[in-house]
Order: sequence, then C-alpha cells, then structure tokens
Amino acid sequence: MKALGIIAVVLAVIGFFVPVAGPYLVCVALIFASIAAFLGEKPLTIATLVFGIVNIFLSPTLVLNPFLLTPYIILLLLTIIGLIVGRKKGLA
Repeated sequence: MKALGIIAVVLAVIGFFVPVAGPYLVCVALIFASIAAFLGEKPLTIATLVFGIVNIFLSPTLVLNPFLLTPYIILLLLTIIGLIVGRKKGLA
C-alpha cells in the first residue's frame, strides 16, 4: 500500500510546517501510516514516524495543548506496533 504511505508522508511534511493545525494533520498522517505499516509498507511509514517524533519537540501547539499530546503518542505507538507486526512483503 504505497499510496497510503505517500499520503502519510505528504500530510506529515505539510503538518510539520503549518503552525496551529499541523499536529492535527500529523495525527491524520499517523493514522494513514499505521494502516500502511500493518499492510507491510516500511520505508514511508518510518519517514512519517520520524516527522511525527520531531514534530513533538518542535510544535508549540503540542506543548500548549496537553489533551492533543495523548492521542498523538497513542498514534505514534500504534504506528510502531504496525511496523513490528506488519505483514511481510512478498506473501500472496
């Protein structure tokens, strides 16, 4: 599911540069990335995950709104679980 991974990376990059609505876009990107990870897409999911982790430290919205930080962390963990559990490529 390369399309989900591409959508996730594009949303994560856009959300990285948008000041207030950025973390919300990255949350949507993490949802797409976790679905792609469970379906076996690794490189684009890792790129989205890196943008998500960096966004935690650079986003003032996440610092000012602790209620957004909890679902954000849960989505990051879900993406990591998807990378671990995701099905192997090449299996039909």
